[in-house]
Amino acid sequence: MIGRDRSRLADCRRRLNESPLGAAALAGTSFPIDRHMTAVALGFDHPAANSLDAVSDRDFAIEFLAAAAIAGSSGPVAGRPTGGGNGRPSRG
Repeated sequence: MIGRDRSRLADCRRRLNESPLGAAALAGTSFPIDRHMTAVALGFDHPAANSLDAVSDRDFAIEFLAAAAIAGSSGPVAGRPTGGGNGRPSRG
């Protein structure tokens, strides 16, 4: 379960790791900036491909919260029993 949770969060990070810098409010900026250089300098994989998507997209919040909710609802951390296989906690 933990492996799947880590994989979900890694996939989320991979999709969200793009820099919105240079998208401005919608249609880009007239300032002569190098979006690829600033993205790398800030630790992003690449700049956002679409400026409208960069400033109006909210998928990142939904995707992260979904992955975190799934991770938080699985395993012994969430209070589920860890032993026996019959739904009851093991006696130790």
